[in-house]
Amino acid sequence: LYKKAVGPALHEVSQKYDREWLYKWISNSAALIASGDAQAIAVYNEYNQTAMNAFPQLSNVDIDNILAYTDTPKPAPAAAVAGATGDVQPGGASDNTLNSIVLAALALILVLLVALLFVVNSTLKRFADANGIQTDFEDEKEVRRPLWKAFAENQFLVLVSAVFLLLASAY
Repeated sequence: LYKKAVGPALHEVSQKYDREWLYKWISNSAALIASGDAQAIAVYNEYNQTAMNAFPQLSNVDIDNILAYTDTPKPAPAAAVAGATGDVQPGGASDNTLNSIVLAALALILVLLVALLFVVNSTLKRFADANGIQTDFEDEKEVRRPLWKAFAENQFLVLVSAVFLLLASAY
């Protein structure tokens, strides 16, 4: 919007050219050039005779809205605060450091909870053994096949998985 590229810089283009000429140029620049308009030919030649797309579907109101957008002032660059560096916050810790501390604390809490679970489980087993309570129910369980063996014997699951993996690898 603010610098030349394939075509001219569009910032404040409505102030550089007549509004009626812009309507014709944006709607169909090739027709305007073919009509012999000197200004259109000059713009066309200035940009290595690169043709602009025609937009016959745009009404004059649509073009006015586009031109109003091109008239918006260029945003001022953000001024750096004196003494501030990078992503350091007023508290002195950066975002990354704070995130790392929170994640480390959560990981420590998770490890402590898992350890507590094992301690409670072993305590309950000792308590059950001391009171003569049966904890092993292996006699009542039916013998199960391993999951991978059941998966390998199910041809439908193998086929669906193979198709999924082929599609995923093709993607």
